[in-house]
Amino acid sequence: MDSFSLSLPIGTYAGVAVRVHFTFLIVAWYFLQGFGDNLIFGMVVIFVGYFLSILLHEFGHVLAARYCDGEATDIVMWAFGGLAMCRPIFHPTAALITTVAGPFVTLVLWGLFGVLRYLMEWGRLDWLDPGIWSYMFKFVAQMEYLNRWLLFFNLIPAFPMDGGRILQETLWYRLGWERAMIVTLVVSRCLAVVGMIVGFGGIWGGSWVGILSLMVFFQASQQAMAEAATAIIQPFSLRERLGRFSRRRAFFGGVAEAERVKVEQSFHVCVVCGKTERDSAELVFRVASDGKEYCVNHLPSRGAGLQR
Repeated sequence: MDSFSLSLPIGTYAGVAVRVHFTFLIVAWYFLQGFGDNLIFGMVVIFVGYFLSILLHEFGHVLAARYCDGEATDIVMWAFGGLAMCRPIFHPTAALITTVAGPFVTLVLWGLFGVLRYLMEWGRLDWLDPGIWSYMFKFVAQMEYLNRWLLFFNLIPAFPMDGGRILQETLWYRLGWERAMIVTLVVSRCLAVVGMIVGFGGIWGGSWVGILSLMVFFQASQQAMAEAATAIIQPFSLRERLGRFSRRRAFFGGVAEAERVKVEQSFHVCVVCGKTERDSAELVFRVASDGKEYCVNHLPSRGAGLQR
């Protein structure tokens, strides 16, 4: 499935174009059915909470890829949640950092919503309307559940989930890129077959699990055709990369200090009141015959002899 076909652009953020694939809308419609009469609340949960949770997850990949000297240009929201078009440098550590960053963001969101739900259970804001409070609590609880579900679902070791990439990138260290990819594709297809049997066979999850497993199977097949080791492995040192923070901080700190000193130094200063050209653009300064500079409000008498 082409990730860009039948998808709608919704904007560019931090240099990343975000698009929504039609399959995302199908999944959103499916989940909305579970909210019954609370359709408005369901739309807030799906199109605000769920959408933003996935988007933040994908931006985790984006920022990590850029951190690893790579590129990230597009994000597509689709049936499996999101797909960030990231290209870190061709090295297992860089690829693993880029992949793990997404689930890490989801883990943080799960923890934040869990803590918030606990605090809301512990203490209630009495000035809020009970109905509003109830919906706020339900929203936070839904976000905690959704991010927990997204985390565990995304860690399934099969393409196109992050778990499949984590498996491939971990095996890359020992088996090389190509053999690691072959092993991961076999595991992905086997898990997809098991999921189809479980779902379509009515053992667990129903037809929805079967459909997702079927999509995993075909996506793994496409991954086999799309992924090709055409790049030469590039050097990457995590220790050196972490050291860039301190070097960059020292550099920008020096630049900021130089700019501060530059700003503090004024070209004109009145020896009487101490005002400079930075106090007012209207001030005019003159140098008297005594060699000192004055603003127009404190000019010495004419006998002092102004230098023009």
